[in-house]
Amino acid sequence: SPDWSAQLLAVRRQQEARDSTERAKRERERVAGTKPSFELERYAGSYRNEMYGDVKVALEGGALVMTFGPHFTGELAHWHFDTFQAGWRDAMMGRSSVTFALTPQGKIKELVWTGLGPFGRVEPEPEARAGAR
Repeated sequence: SPDWSAQLLAVRRQQEARDSTERAKRERERVAGTKPSFELERYAGSYRNEMYGDVKVALEGGALVMTFGPHFTGELAHWHFDTFQAGWRDAMMGRSSVTFALTPQGKIKELVWTGLGPFGRVEPEPEARAGAR
């Protein structure tokens, strides 16, 4: 009979090697010394994808926290420009890359979750207050 545990281990090792290669590629492509376009609270809000549903982004204790369904909750650590890495609280979920896309007028229009695609902002970003800096 086949040795399933050996076969599963081989598949797992291939996956780990692929993940390691992807991580190395992301690290090489990372642009050092950038910062987000806006204060973090401007990224907070609800974002919707017709197929997957809603993602919530909230500012908690000075950090962005992303929530999707019952199992995905994690801090968004700045990566570069308007791209963040979600470090899921359930370590089995790994990490995810999230980029915020802007309108030509410089408003945040959507969150693009690598592998899942775009989630459009549900409510428009609040207008900047007059005299706000």
